Amino acid sequence: MARLDGSEMRLLIIEDNERLAALIQKGLEKVGFNSDIVTTSTDAGEALTATHYDIIALDLGLPDEDGLAVLRNMRSRGDTTPVIVLTARGTVRDRVAGLDAGADDYLVKPFALARRTCSATRCGSATSPSTRPPGRSSSAISRASSRRASSPSSKG
Repeated sequence: MARLDGSEMRLLIIEDNERLAALIQKGLEKVGFNSDIVTTSTDAGEALTATHYDIIALDLGLPDEDGLAVLRNMRSRGDTTPVIVLTARGTVRDRVAGLDAGADDYLVKPFALARRTCSATRCGSATSPSTRPPGRSSSAISRASSRRASSPSSKG
């Protein structure tokens, strides 16, 4: 996938399961994403320092640090790069924690690669990081607005 200036979009896959990371990378390459894979939060920090990424796919179950800590650290530094969490943690509480930490989307494993590709494409092209609030994609904001508009107002 190309940016408006024609250069290739770069995606960082932070996933400790190397087989799954390779499958994600292969699927994303088919739709035009260039990606790098790292398997630890330490390696992720080094990659994020060395390279600008357009999108990050983040597993929460990393061997050296929880993925939410990686995400919170990014957001506390002002990094607004869209982050798609991919994890086995699927409770509502887990999803809320991920989105509150600054995730732009939250996918529970196993997931369909087509859904993953759609999410990456949307996050990469929805808005520029400078105009989108950290941790909220335009689709997440519109879903929240729709829920508020359709729910009865509370009185009291």
